[in-house]
Amino acid sequence: MSQNLDSLILLFVIYSFLGWTIETFFKSVRAKRFINSGFLSGPFCPVYGFGALLVLQSRQLVDGAASIVDPTTRTVVSIILAIMGTSTLEYLTGMLLEKIFNRKWWDYSRERFNLQGRICLKYSVYWGCWLI
Repeated sequence: MSQNLDSLILLFVIYSFLGWTIETFFKSVRAKRFINSGFLSGPFCPVYGFGALLVLQSRQLVDGAASIVDPTTRTVVSIILAIMGTSTLEYLTGMLLEKIFNRKWWDYSRERFNLQGRICLKYSVYWGCWLI
């Protein structure tokens, strides 16, 4: 990681807040009332912060790989790594939160191509592609 710890913490906080804001907005609009998304009491959803750092770091890792010269190949590899990393993070986070709090914090079981309702292909691809 070439970024210093202060930058990583700042990015984590920013993306955790932005993720919470966007998710809360969409859930609230759909429900026609305020829905506080996330398990914390404040406007902060750590899975978005960690996910964003994973995506950014995967891109940085691929950009630093001297063996991948073609920019298109770099982008495709970055997207694949981001999809795999964030999907793993979301799946494990969902499983952990279910065990700790004995409830599901999100449920993708109505989405096509989901895995136990914890992750689904659509949102995994969204995570991977936002860095383009």
